[in-house]
Amino acid sequence: MDEKQLREFFEERMKAEKLDKRTRYHHRNRFVKKGAVLFAGSSLMEQFPIEEFLISRGIHLTAYNRGIGGFVCSEFDEALEECVFELEPRHIFLNIGTNDLNDPSCGGEELVRRLEPIIKKILARLPGVKLTMLAYYPVNPDAAPEFMRPVFEARSNARVREANEAVREMSERLGLGWMDLNRGLYDDEGRQRAEFTIDGMHMYADGYAEVFRELEPTLRLLAEEENR
Repeated sequence: MDEKQLREFFEERMKAEKLDKRTRYHHRNRFVKKGAVLFAGSSLMEQFPIEEFLISRGIHLTAYNRGIGGFVCSEFDEALEECVFELEPRHIFLNIGTNDLNDPSCGGEELVRRLEPIIKKILARLPGVKLTMLAYYPVNPDAAPEFMRPVFEARSNARVREANEAVREMSERLGLGWMDLNRGLYDDEGRQRAEFTIDGMHMYADGYAEVFRELEPTLRLLAEEENR
């Protein structure tokens, strides 16, 4: 198998895995509690162990995670039924678009062009839903394994900051929530802390614990609303 065939093999395998997750979510959604809190997006959301943190902190909040690793905006758009609409959530925390940054031509303006129709579709289908965009996490190319280094030529911290600013401005314009939960993730050079990172971009639970620390007051308020 040559390099081209190998690449095509892994692309087809990843495509099949994404479809399988959508199918599994569809079946699981038959058993969810409507009007709950939803976390959705790509792998940076899928790997957020929100259930464990809620339990460990004694927060009685019904929350579901419907992230799917590898998703770009267009794939998330195609999966809105399984990842959003079937759950009929009251509050959505969304982190989608970092994989789009792997495309060197996708800057902040282009990312918003891809995101905005999806956001408007969600708001139209779920009137009254509260949607909060979460800032993309910093990366650390220096802590990444060698085979991952080329990815960071496009997904640099400079481009992540540009994307965050563009999505923040979009959120304000559309009346969405915006939260930057990254304060505890940075090292002295503004990179993702090496002890948190798996591959330069994805994080161990230790990193997500810092994210959760920033999000916890909001989740406690949502839990109070749910349990009144």
